Order: sequence, then C-alpha cells, then structure tokens
Amino acid sequence: MMEEALASAQVDLAQYDMLPTLAAEAGFTSRDNVEASSSESIQTQAQSLVPSTSTNRDRVTANARLSWNVLDFGVSYFQAKQQADRYLIAQGNRRS
Repeated sequence: MMEEALASAQVDLAQYDMLPTLAAEAGFTSRDNVEASSSESIQTQAQSLVPSTSTNRDRVTANARLSWNVLDFGVSYFQAKQQADRYLIAQGNRRS
C-alpha cells in the first residue's frame, strides 16, 4: 500500500511539471533626496532656474513572467505517463 501511495503522489507531481512556469518579482525603491533637474530652452539657450522633478521618492515595481517550453512539456508528458504506469504496476502488485 505504501508503494501504491508513493506512486500516486509521483503521478500528481509529474502532472504538475507539465504546467507553465510562473515567476513573479516585486521591489520597492526609495530615495533620501529629490531627483530634480532644470531645463534649457532649445530656442533661446536660456536655462530655467526652477528645478523640477518627474519621479516620486518612493517607487514600487512588479514583474510577472509566464513561460511554457514545448520541449519541457513533451518530456514532462512522457514522464507523467511513466509514473502512471508505475502506479498501475504498484496497484497490480498490491492485488497479487
């Protein structure tokens, strides 16, 4: 019965290997000072004396990636079939 239970768990794991891979990343960036700049006019070449900023001091970044490789799926598919056969063999051994 233990062999059958182990084979059943291995079938479940092999089936999960066929799913696409999901990777998620998150980050937080903070600055102590303001990232400011001043601009210069293209026409008059005069510089603006009032500094301005276009970014926040605190920024949150996030990224999610989903990948699915056909070759990995094929290998996982046949491994899942092998694990299913091992499960059936374990069932047959238990009945004998």
